[in-house]
Amino acid sequence: MPWLFQRGRIVILALAVLVVGIPTFRYWYEIQSTITSASRPLWDTPGGPQNVLPHFDADGIYPDLELCVLHGWKHLPLIDRVERPFWDALILDDPTSAELDMLEIRLHEHFETVDRVFIIESNRTINGTAKGYYFADERYSDRFTWFQHKIVYKAVPAPALTSLFSPSPAEWEARLRSELDDLIRIRAYNTHHKPLVLFSTAEEIPSGRTVRLLKDCDFPAPIHLQLRRYMYSFEWPVAGGWSWRAQVHSWDNEDTGEDEFRVEKRKSGFTLDMISDNVLADAGWHCTNCYRKPEDLITKLRDQLGHKAIASLTPDGVQDVFCEGKDLFNILPEAYSYKDMLLLLKPEPAKSAVGLPRFLIENGAEYRHLLPGGCKRSTVSTGEVVLS
Repeated sequence: MPWLFQRGRIVILALAVLVVGIPTFRYWYEIQSTITSASRPLWDTPGGPQNVLPHFDADGIYPDLELCVLHGWKHLPLIDRVERPFWDALILDDPTSAELDMLEIRLHEHFETVDRVFIIESNRTINGTAKGYYFADERYSDRFTWFQHKIVYKAVPAPALTSLFSPSPAEWEARLRSELDDLIRIRAYNTHHKPLVLFSTAEEIPSGRTVRLLKDCDFPAPIHLQLRRYMYSFEWPVAGGWSWRAQVHSWDNEDTGEDEFRVEKRKSGFTLDMISDNVLADAGWHCTNCYRKPEDLITKLRDQLGHKAIASLTPDGVQDVFCEGKDLFNILPEAYSYKDMLLLLKPEPAKSAVGLPRFLIENGAEYRHLLPGGCKRSTVSTGEVVLS
């Protein structure tokens, strides 16, 4: 009988291994991702610039000698403040026309401070999704006609995805950045002062007062801009959430070369990478996934993640997330402290819209979905996703 007992133990052990092992093997990626996210505060730190420069600002304050000195910078002479242009550079890459909402808010915020806006647009996203020339279609509408004298626009048609010459996402992104650089470079040759150029995405909106400060003061360029992050709308501030990729450069048309140590000098060009360790605190807003309709967000995620990854998303489900502020896929958030992780797991909606872009507040009825209390969007009654 001992052999029967021994055999029974082996069978039980084998069953236990199967019961535990099969789900572990099947869901290993999810388990590994959960463990990584849960332990992140113990071993990881946020990336990006570490030297956060204090930002001094208040309503009605105009950058003058005292304000520049307060920041530790020199106040530029009048001729430099007048003649040094400030330019904005953008690649519009959203697979839907919803990106134009944030662009409109951004253009109004910068109307009095930005001298030129360079826009590149294609009929294909960087990830390969076919799209329209949405800005070109709206460029001369009432929404954007105010800015025509400031906009420098170029449409860049993409090769068909079935073509032998169809570029990879990395190659296509490099091509679009190169086209944008060329637009800037041509016009920079006609300026007496090196222009300041803002690099960012349409959803990243530095405040107009931040732009004015950088125009009038001799700040250390390049400099990153710390933007307050929001998710889905300005109702949901992200706990511990600051973005830093928006940056301002002093554009240099000089050719790339090598110094006496044979170190290659970096040529001016569009980038969202970390270039400097300096970042100006609280310089604006970054509203991620802030879409008017759930279908638009699903379309964007399909472009970024693929059909399989978003198979579980429905317009009604996304609508619920808009009103709860939680993660779309119900996974642990990326946080670098357990305090922020707990706040992200149970987000608190903002009750105040004080300090947001002025155009957004002045047009609150049109942009109600971006303001506190306006989370209910319109959805498609059939439950099907409509591609813009």
